[in-house]
Amino acid sequence: QNPISTQIPDHTADLPTEFQGACIAVAEDVAVNQQVIRGLLERVGIRVLVADNGLQLLKDLESGQFMPELILMDVHMPELDGLDTTRALRERGFRPPIIALSAAANPEERARCLAAGMNDFLAKPIDVDDLWGVLTCWLPPRETVFPLPTPTAKRQASVIPAWLLEAGIDTDAALERFLGDVGALEKG
Repeated sequence: QNPISTQIPDHTADLPTEFQGACIAVAEDVAVNQQVIRGLLERVGIRVLVADNGLQLLKDLESGQFMPELILMDVHMPELDGLDTTRALRERGFRPPIIALSAAANPEERARCLAAGMNDFLAKPIDVDDLWGVLTCWLPPRETVFPLPTPTAKRQASVIPAWLLEAGIDTDAALERFLGDVGALEKG
């Protein structure tokens, strides 16, 4: 199938700059979700540590090589879930905000997350505006803000594969969620 050339809107114009230089850990067991979250955070200048589960996150944090200002924590992970990982972090004196990530966006799930010591909740799939709102609420303001790089002409005139268009996906809405990154959209 031949790819169809289409003009991709410039989503970088709406990217927040106030998070540049922040350090965030992400505990998420699904590789595609890891890629999407990491991509979103890195596009706004955030350093990211990704762990596949709670045990790996605890080991990474114990090494002392990366101290996050905030953790995005998947609630349902193998080996050590987000609730138990949060309890373990709080028992060890970890005070930075922990934000729950869950597809089960209901009041009971939110209540369980808060009771475990989490500070806030993001529903999956993650809405970009909700993510920026949570980060604005919980990350301390940055003193120096640098402009984000502008997209290249190649990025602005990306090619959307025909199979993606034929799949019945609202590519405009999907590209909005992936900040115009066709490669990330194809993986997602």
